[in-house]
Amino acid sequence: MKPLHLGAVVARAYMGENLFQPSGLTRISEKGRQPLTVRLRIDPGYQRGRRRLDAQDRNRADLALERFVVNPLNPILRFEALKGGLAGYHSIRASYSVRILLRREVDETGELFAAVDVGNHDAVYRRR
Repeated sequence: MKPLHLGAVVARAYMGENLFQPSGLTRISEKGRQPLTVRLRIDPGYQRGRRRLDAQDRNRADLALERFVVNPLNPILRFEALKGGLAGYHSIRASYSVRILLRREVDETGELFAAVDVGNHDAVYRRR
């Protein structure tokens, strides 16, 4: 599989082409083998949070989104639904202290995740 370059995905987000969907993985369901894909949209809040990160954490965040799009069930990401005041949001880990906040959305073509924020664990959860 060709490596993904999220810098290009982030750049396209500014131009309105902010949906990213790989293919190739499959899952087995009651309908048989189906592609396991995740569509991702980059929100401006994610862009602001990404600019606040140092270069190493930016790279980790990009890699985490790449892993999420390719395989959302990757145990490294620790994908989880949030509770309480953040119900409706999900998070993945880019590193021990950096979290990416995702929101599940539905549009005319189906479900997608919007990356809405990235940053230090406490700061990301406090900003919502």
